[in-house]
Amino acid sequence: MEKYTISAISCKSELDGECYCYCGLPSPRRTSWTWLNPGRRFHGCSRYREGSKCQYFKWVDRKFSDRATEVILELLEGLNQPPPTGRFQG
Repeated sequence: MEKYTISAISCKSELDGECYCYCGLPSPRRTSWTWLNPGRRFHGCSRYREGSKCQYFKWVDRKFSDRATEVILELLEGLNQPPPTGRFQG
C-alpha cells in the first residue's frame, strides 16, 4: 500500500491505521474518553505517558456533533459506566 506524509508523519491509509510519530515509533489508534470527545479515535506518540514524548497527535475521526457527544455520554451513564475522566485510553 502506498504511504503518504502528513506533517512529516509516515502513515498508511486510515483503513489500516498504521502511523508513526515524530519519534519514529508506531502510533497505534486509540480512543478518547474525555467529556469533550467520548469515543473519538486518534493517533498519538507512543510515549504519551512518559516525559519524553514528541507531542505528535492526530484525530482519526471528525469532531462529533454536540448531540452525538450527548448521546454517547447518556448511553455510558445508562450502562452505569463511570463518567469520562478527561483522559484517554490506549
